[in-house]
Amino acid sequence: MGWKARGGSLLERLKSLVGKSEKLSLERARRAFSEERYAAAAADFKLLAESGDPEAQWLLGQCYEQGAGVLRHPVYAVRHYRLAAEAGIVQAQARLGEILLTGLGAEGVATDSAVQTIESATTRPSVFQKLFPDGVSVAPKLDEAARWNTMAAESGEAGAQARLGHHFASGTGLERDLDRAAHWFKAAAEQGHVAGELGFGLLHVGFYGEYGSVSEAIPWLERAARQKDSTAKLVLALALLELPDAKRDPARAAKLLGEAARAGQVYAMYRLGEMYRTGTDTPVDLQNAETWLRRASAKGNVRALVSLVRLYAELPEPDLQAAVVSCREAAELGDPEAQYLMGVFVLEGHGAPKAPTEAFAWFQKSADQGVVGAYERLGAMYAEGLGVSQDYQAAAKWFHAAAEAGDHDALMHVGVMHMNGFGFEADPAVALKHYQDAAERGNANGCLQLGILYATGERVIQSYATAAHWYRKAWELGLPEGAYNLAELHLQGLGVSQNENAAIELLENAADQRLMPALWKLIELHGDNGIRPDAARTHLYLGQAAKLGDASAADALFRRYLDLPEDDAARTLESLEAAAAANNPAAMYCVARTYIGEGARNLDKTRAMEWLTRAADAGHTQAAEHLERLNREPLS
Repeated sequence: MGWKARGGSLLERLKSLVGKSEKLSLERARRAFSEERYAAAAADFKLLAESGDPEAQWLLGQCYEQGAGVLRHPVYAVRHYRLAAEAGIVQAQARLGEILLTGLGAEGVATDSAVQTIESATTRPSVFQKLFPDGVSVAPKLDEAARWNTMAAESGEAGAQARLGHHFASGTGLERDLDRAAHWFKAAAEQGHVAGELGFGLLHVGFYGEYGSVSEAIPWLERAARQKDSTAKLVLALALLELPDAKRDPARAAKLLGEAARAGQVYAMYRLGEMYRTGTDTPVDLQNAETWLRRASAKGNVRALVSLVRLYAELPEPDLQAAVVSCREAAELGDPEAQYLMGVFVLEGHGAPKAPTEAFAWFQKSADQGVVGAYERLGAMYAEGLGVSQDYQAAAKWFHAAAEAGDHDALMHVGVMHMNGFGFEADPAVALKHYQDAAERGNANGCLQLGILYATGERVIQSYATAAHWYRKAWELGLPEGAYNLAELHLQGLGVSQNENAAIELLENAADQRLMPALWKLIELHGDNGIRPDAARTHLYLGQAAKLGDASAADALFRRYLDLPEDDAARTLESLEAAAAANNPAAMYCVARTYIGEGARNLDKTRAMEWLTRAADAGHTQAAEHLERLNREPLS
């Protein structure tokens, strides 16, 4: 009776007290957690979880995930999250969807590799096995992750909506559906969730496949970037570089790349370095290029190492040794382009000793990864027996592989082999077919070789008109030899009209591309006995040839110097000195001779000895002999 008088039966009273006790414990546990009394909080959460309180399960899962008041244990965290999620706790569903999408490692407990090492060291149960009988990490489970993310997303949880968008966009855990991906990314983005904004932007820039357009991505990427998301800044920068010209914003893109790079985005470091190296959309800045490419390569970006190779090789004063160091590192990491470049370095002895056998090995590695240039190199090395035993059949195999992959020069090599009977019975018809194929595919060398064959009548019916056609094609494709040979036909009126003006124009074009035979032809045509005598032009072309290193041109300028009046001789000396400054040893020796006093003018002992020494050091034999004589009998 007494119990009833106080308000109900004993059982009802106990139920009431239990209810108050649970409420009090949850509040107390929350308060303890906020006050960083984690052990007390975890103990209360555990008590309540054992009695079936879903919210306590959620909170206890957080304790196990964070190691707050209990030993950190990802597996136990997921176990409690799952109980809470099944009871309808949206936060638990969302967190479970996130963990099972990416997995949850055991940082702070031990890494899987560390545990495996310990386990393999003994057959006895380890301390880790006793402490963590269920393991220490959670592997991704994509189907289950998609289920929990769907439940949380449909309840309006923004992070889960963004993840669900990723499930649909990438086809992980769910069938790929870009329209549904767009729906969920946008739902998260409209709640201001950065992953939704980024995901919606990535969808429109084509990261997941063709969908929408880059211009549609920009506003969403801008929103994510304003939330200081470094990935969004990187993607936005790339998008701004890919827009049509009227909408591109290279300056803003460079700024965003800088911000993303400073935030640790490795690809941003690489792209920024490349922009500075190549001068693409920003002024060339080799110092900044090296800084960012070095940082990217230190973070494991192999392409940055390859870019460093190009940077060092293209400096005004190339540092080929530094280029080789970076190239070897990238090649050993398996980059196919670096392997190809490493082959070139050691084949040609640039920045490293010549080593044909090593070069062959690098080309082989590069070819195995599909680098077409390596096919052609391997073919050439087999054909020459360089770095490997000569094998024409193997050479033909690699040349054919290169040709099939679009290397038109390789077609020419196969043609040469058939023309000369290297590894095959000589067959001019087959060779001609390969030349023709290469030429029709736009190969300038193929055009040139066809022109030569038809001009000479070698193994084909001679036809100057056909030769002129192919020479013209070679020139149009940028080969100066085509212009030179076509000029010869115009001078003689073979297959084309005899036209001195057209010939000279073609020769001048070829000379502008530093073709030495064209320069000498112009010198001949404008010389005293030429069809267009012109002393000024003769002097001009001799100067150009000498500056390109031609010894005969330097000697011809010196003879003119000896015979010309003083004013004209001074101009000739300027041309000789320009050629000497361009490292032509013959020009250095000729300049020295002018200062020795040959021609009865311009005696300057100091400058004479300086230029003689430079010429001798550059390997000019006569200069060395002359210097030796002067050392025995100094100039008076």
